[in-house]
Amino acid sequence: MDATPYEWFGGEEKFALHGGIDDATGHITGLYMTENECLRGYFEVVRQTIVNNGGVPIGIYADRHTIFRSPNADKLTVEEQLAGKQVADTQFGRAMRELGINLIAARSPQAKGRIERLWGTLQSRLVIEFRIHGIQTVHHANAFLADYIPRFNEHFGVEPESAEKAYVPTNLDLDLILCVKETRTVDNGGVFSFYGKSWIVVGENLPGKSKIEVIASATKGIIALSNGQIFEVLPYIKPKRINRPRAARKTSVPSDDHCWRRGKPLIPLYSSDLVDSEVHAILNDIFLAKYA
Repeated sequence: MDATPYEWFGGEEKFALHGGIDDATGHITGLYMTENECLRGYFEVVRQTIVNNGGVPIGIYADRHTIFRSPNADKLTVEEQLAGKQVADTQFGRAMRELGINLIAARSPQAKGRIERLWGTLQSRLVIEFRIHGIQTVHHANAFLADYIPRFNEHFGVEPESAEKAYVPTNLDLDLILCVKETRTVDNGGVFSFYGKSWIVVGENLPGKSKIEVIASATKGIIALSNGQIFEVLPYIKPKRINRPRAARKTSVPSDDHCWRRGKPLIPLYSSDLVDSEVHAILNDIFLAKYA
């Protein structure tokens, strides 16, 4: 698995094509283009690999990009490694662990020569294909690539040495794995902070200081997982505190229809002022971000 920046549409602007190739057959397992090498591109290649092959691969061989492994992994001393100290997974690494995929880190481009040769083949053929079909955008390119993969495989694929299939069938919900997961603590009102904004869990009265797993998914949006259940979350705008001059205290009796007697709050539980376009912007920041 790898990604390569290239002038796929014939101009000066480069776009990143993410891809995977099966080591036994030479078949492309997935292709996905984005503006730059990013988490979304690799997640989509993994999704295509699983769907197109009817199961989860045993392992993925990739480079040492920070999407795949933390740069801190190389900073552990021998003593720390012997003591069992570990570096936290990246979001991609965590997803592969949940899928049971062995993520192998290559140390040089030559070590993953098969996909490097694939890039040479595609750079000479895809540019022409895109020009013939009038494709000039990433969106149209990805739609074209879905049909291009089986045609490429039929032409360039080889018979594997073993007929035994090395993909394990799965019924896991890929949307809840190929995503970003972070743990948060809710306050007494079920409100938590995520990506610089406040959110509220809908449909569940969680006790204060409860731990939840916030899931940012390119397909499901932003949701929460608590005790094995999935809950919708909505943007929450905390009411501003208004400081008024303190008046003389008066004794009064609330009327029968006063909110205190009805047990209803004066302030709405949530505000949906954050529109869908802003949620999409957050997801784009998460999944399409450039990595060092």
